[in-house]
Amino acid sequence: MAKIYKDTVGLEIVITFDESIEGATTITMQVLKPEATTAVAWTATIGADNQSITYTTVSGDLNLEGDYRINPQFTLGSWTGKTDTVTFEVVNPGG
Repeated sequence: MAKIYKDTVGLEIVITFDESIEGATTITMQVLKPEATTAVAWTATIGADNQSITYTTVSGDLNLEGDYRINPQFTLGSWTGKTDTVTFEVVNPGG
């Protein structure tokens, strides 16, 4: 995996699932930033393949160095919940 740098804007984060999530609604990535105790919600969209969700970072999203933990969350039919956690590290571009 390529390095992800602090304060990167325009990074496309894609999370892929083993099966179709076609028809899912209220799709978010619940993100726990380093040193945070409360998750923030990034609004995501379903990919054209109906097996992934995508979010593109904006200013302030990757403002801390360290491990970010994402729990995709959505509603599909009568089910609403989170899926497996995805973790990635954000590093300082200078060091």
